[in-house]
Amino acid sequence: MPQVGFDEPPQRRRTPRERLVPVAVMMVLGIIAGRYVHLPIGLWLTLGVIAIVVSMITFWREELYLLMICGVLSAIFFISSAWCSLVYYYVPGNHIVSFTSTGGVLCTLRGRLITLPRYQRSRTIYYIPAKTFFLLHPDAIKRTDGKW
Repeated sequence: MPQVGFDEPPQRRRTPRERLVPVAVMMVLGIIAGRYVHLPIGLWLTLGVIAIVVSMITFWREELYLLMICGVLSAIFFISSAWCSLVYYYVPGNHIVSFTSTGGVLCTLRGRLITLPRYQRSRTIYYIPAKTFFLLHPDAIKRTDGKW
């Protein structure tokens, strides 16, 4: 007579992790595309919505399963591209970048300090030049034509 509780452990249902690999790959590729391919966010989002609509239409047809999977993966790609493009390339209207040229430039600011300046040295084994950090509330920015 078998003893109760000493049988084989119950088989728990496991989530197949290999199904998440294509999702992660498409998200990484979308982030890379959003960073290096300069397209408007509206285009990225429009393509993402089209891919979602295609996936929803083909969801109920078993013979169109591959098209539905491609639609879901492409929607993940396009939406992650839109997110990355939004993070990297869009700033508020009063951001300092909107008042300077597109390249890296030094600019002259007028304003008042919000925090005290803090001097920070490198604490790693690698040499990093010392930096001064502070928050500034700018009142004016000197433009490239010399006007404030």
